[in-house]
Amino acid sequence: MSHIKNSRKVLVLLFIAIVLLFTASVTVSAELRSKVLFTINETRNMAISVSYSSEVPVISFIGPDGEKYYDGVPDNKISVEYTEGVIYYMISNAMPGDWTIEYDKLSNPTLEITYAPYAEIVRIERFIVESIENEAANISFDVSYIDNSDFEYIVSAAITNENNTVTGQKELLKGSGSSNTTTSVKVPLSSLSSYDRYHLKLEVYLDSGGLETFDTAVTEESFSYDNNREPKGINDFYAEINLTEESLLIDWSSESVYNCQE
Repeated sequence: MSHIKNSRKVLVLLFIAIVLLFTASVTVSAELRSKVLFTINETRNMAISVSYSSEVPVISFIGPDGEKYYDGVPDNKISVEYTEGVIYYMISNAMPGDWTIEYDKLSNPTLEITYAPYAEIVRIERFIVESIENEAANISFDVSYIDNSDFEYIVSAAITNENNTVTGQKELLKGSGSSNTTTSVKVPLSSLSSYDRYHLKLEVYLDSGGLETFDTAVTEESFSYDNNREPKGINDFYAEINLTEESLLIDWSSESVYNCQE
């Protein structure tokens, strides 16, 4: 499981680095020792990067309630990653209000600071059809996330091409579950037409610090479904086209229709 956490950490850092390139920035000059860095109106996951040129600066952040966040603060309230010339800070569930940066730039002429909201990665780790019986598919799936959080999901029947690309889908079930635990549900199939190569598609959506994060998966194995209640086509009918009168006559009176109500 550690390799999954490590890969998630690398992906989050890569995503944050890309996002921060295109978001707000503040240049801290020599005479400044503290500054309101950003103001948020709702709880968010916030990422901050501090770029320096010569020496690792001393950085801390003060939340709206006066609590200080810094590298090594108890309870892992802030995550810090050091790379050459850049420090990344990640504050999960930062509370609404003004956030202040305090710093000692040491020998650096200036510090370049950027910030942006970010979403933790949610991932579908396993998704299988365990059995199909009584007009339903019994499925189970595992969703991993940084903590135990509720998510919404959609299960659809999917048709794929020779490249395993989904070319059509029909929604079958919506629901909710909790991350880091197995979810097992029964998916009704009775709304489907008869077909011999259906797949199931799973979509998972989770609110991550005010931003929506999602993942999708499609079952590797296909299944066939025969809908015995599917309406049958008319086999015997008469059609007549009159080009002079520009009319079309269709007669299916020889067909018997059962189980209909007027």
